[in-house]
Amino acid sequence: GCNPRFVCNELLLTPVLVNEDEKEGAAVRGTCVEVRDNATPSFYGNDVHDALVGLLVHKRASGVYTSNSFHNCLLGVSVRDSSPVLSRNFVYCNMKQGGLQLSDGSRATVTENLVWSNHPSNVSITSDADPDVRDNVIICLSRDLAAADLSTLVPSTIIPSGTGMVADGAKGRILHNEICGWGSSAVVMVDGAHPMMYSNFIYGRFVGGSISVSHGGRGLFQGNEVLAGEVAVVVGELGDPTMEGNVFSGCTVGLAVKNGDGVYLRNVFIHNTSVHVQVQGDGAKPRMECNLIKDGILGLECNGKSKGHFSENDISQNSNVGVIIATGAHPTFMRNKIHGSNWGIKVTDGGQGMVLKNHMYANKQAHVVVESTGSPSVRDNMLLDGPGFGVLLLRGAVGVYEKNQIHRCKVGVKAMERQEGAVVSQNDVEANDVAGVVICGEGCNPTVELNVIQKHTRCPGIIVEDRARGIFQSNHVKENKIGFLLRSGAAPLAHKNIIGDSIEGGVVCQLSAAGEFTENNITCNAVAGIIMSGGADTTFEQNFIFNSQDAGILCLDYGRGVFKRNHIHDNSSCGVLLQTYCYPTFESNVIFCEVIGIIAEEKGGGRFEANDVYGNSKTNVMTGEVENLSFHKNQIRTCMEGSGVLVAGGEA
Repeated sequence: GCNPRFVCNELLLTPVLVNEDEKEGAAVRGTCVEVRDNATPSFYGNDVHDALVGLLVHKRASGVYTSNSFHNCLLGVSVRDSSPVLSRNFVYCNMKQGGLQLSDGSRATVTENLVWSNHPSNVSITSDADPDVRDNVIICLSRDLAAADLSTLVPSTIIPSGTGMVADGAKGRILHNEICGWGSSAVVMVDGAHPMMYSNFIYGRFVGGSISVSHGGRGLFQGNEVLAGEVAVVVGELGDPTMEGNVFSGCTVGLAVKNGDGVYLRNVFIHNTSVHVQVQGDGAKPRMECNLIKDGILGLECNGKSKGHFSENDISQNSNVGVIIATGAHPTFMRNKIHGSNWGIKVTDGGQGMVLKNHMYANKQAHVVVESTGSPSVRDNMLLDGPGFGVLLLRGAVGVYEKNQIHRCKVGVKAMERQEGAVVSQNDVEANDVAGVVICGEGCNPTVELNVIQKHTRCPGIIVEDRARGIFQSNHVKENKIGFLLRSGAAPLAHKNIIGDSIEGGVVCQLSAAGEFTENNITCNAVAGIIMSGGADTTFEQNFIFNSQDAGILCLDYGRGVFKRNHIHDNSSCGVLLQTYCYPTFESNVIFCEVIGIIAEEKGGGRFEANDVYGNSKTNVMTGEVENLSFHKNQIRTCMEGSGVLVAGGEA
């Protein structure tokens, strides 16, 4: 029942030196005001200074403390197992144990106070305290700043000096506060702390993170705004916060998860100058959903064997990269929108991860780029409408790229430089500007299988060039300007593909192209099913070449090639057309149901051995002016109308 009133007093204690050996003759002071045992006093307008503790409220005391000043003590205010109301006080320059300390189950109400320049922290909430801290202004200033360059400061591991607020094993509600200044951290959560932080405004330069959560710290953070710091949030080892609806803007790094966890929902990361979100360390496994990550240099970076689940985020307008996965990181990205950046997702330096059901569009260079032993699984994504590449595989890329829709990019999939082991499978590659798939560079040898590559009416469906190889199996390549274009020493293996409805040829081989085509259906192509020129020497074996709008096979301009055991039939003008110094080899093929089976003219040549040529309507073989043309052990059977062999003029 003790409830006195103290108004406008000056309360202080004279220092007492107790140990001359203490550094700089440090003083131990007593407690200036002690409130205990259920007392409920009123303190208004008092000036309390130069004591060990300015105000100590404990043993279930309470009271109202308004418009007082607590300064130049070792500890400004200490509240233990009590529930006072602290309102509109000034708490400053308490230099050893901090400004305001709430502990031991305290349920204090702390509102509209100005707390600044206390060390090691302005407000400390520990030992199961459960206060209401709201509408305060808390200004941090580290003593280190007076003597050191900010860039050289290294905060201590757990509770740095110069912090705004420390929660250590406590709860509480922290609402509508303004926390600012220069120091180590604005807010530190450790040792199981799980307060609720709502609608606080935090800004300034904090070298250890504006908000730091680690060593078992948790907490619920909602509706806070963190601006203009070094790192807005650092989640260290065993940190596990929940952050929802916050804004992190104008910092160097928005969120750094270093071997920590946490749930991050519907936050806004915007205008952070280096990276919006950084996840690193093999213990890092955050869950991020429905966040907006935009208008920076780098959207989200996962490295150092980190994991994590990232879903339904909007990652956009980052000038360099939307997402980087590097150095063994293995995150999961699912159902995100990734758009408007230079590169959408970049996987490098052994990065892995699952990239599933994302929507990527309008990225300038590529939606997905993989290099340097990057090995992601990229499945069921929509990679649309980009001026660059849908998927770009550079030196050392591996991984699986499966069941994606890759439409209206510059190139759907491009693999280049030396690499082995990438698998491009079951994708829908459609209507890209330069090609559906490009494989180029010596030693480039991906597997391309079970894809639909279609509707490239102004460009080839597949280009293989510059001594690249590649394994193409069971693809449906249709409605392209050219189905396959091989050039510059390309040597792919193509097996059981359907190559049809091309505008200027099903398979076009030129400029010393090689490789093997086996058991493919090459059908309904304009000009010819296969065109060989420029020294190309590709092998075709056991293919079905039919229903071409002109010739089944056209060889010209020094084209070569080896054709074995193919079925060549039902092409509009002829099965084989040889022109201008070509010299292919045909062995054991069946050529039937053509208008003319074989035409050699304009100094075309070649070697035919053991072929079966029959059932053609006008003639089986017609030659004009030829060069180096030979037939050996062929069956040339009766035509429906004309001669089996017609030598039509010139030098036969």
